[in-house]
Amino acid sequence: MRPALKRAAGSVAGRLDDLSQPSRERIAVTGFFLGNESRVDRALARAYFGLSSWLWASYEDNDTHLASFRAGLDALDDVPGRVLDLGTGAGGSAALMAQRWPAATVVGVDTSHRMTRKARERCGRHPNLSFVVGDGLHLAVPTGSVDLVTSLNYMPYPVEVARVLRPGGSVLVASTFQRVTSAAVFAHWQRHGFHVRGESTASAGSFQIHRLDG
Repeated sequence: MRPALKRAAGSVAGRLDDLSQPSRERIAVTGFFLGNESRVDRALARAYFGLSSWLWASYEDNDTHLASFRAGLDALDDVPGRVLDLGTGAGGSAALMAQRWPAATVVGVDTSHRMTRKARERCGRHPNLSFVVGDGLHLAVPTGSVDLVTSLNYMPYPVEVARVLRPGGSVLVASTFQRVTSAAVFAHWQRHGFHVRGESTASAGSFQIHRLDG
């Protein structure tokens, strides 16, 4: 992107960041606890991430952005065969898993078409990795077909995660910016058949791991 265009895009993305922040926060809360989100909130969030795909790609070039996610992967017990990375963004977290587990099939899912294109441009060299546009509330994935669901800076929906995971499968939720653990969050995962396998504050951010009872 040319410098002038990049500055203009950065200015627009910054304004949209401020405008969409309340919507993104509502999506995280209502999606996680209630399993729904407003169409207006979703549209604003999608517009923000579409316009800022290049910015999020630049974040992923910094090792600290993936530090909590990498720490969570290190804490997993099993090597998965099929992985879904929700809210995959520019694809850095999905690419990390594709490289770590070359025999696994890794699919990155994001609601933003531009983000998905950016992820393919950046990470398409991994033969076991693909990216699709999808809705975290209604994943186009067969029931019980996934070994591991992951997310970085995105709150997945427990009811849908529980549907796609096989019994005994795990979900890793990581954040670059803040702790994602609380008594209410843990209790909600438990209501959907999960038990805590681990959680920690990494060098930057935090992660939690839940396993689906089976």
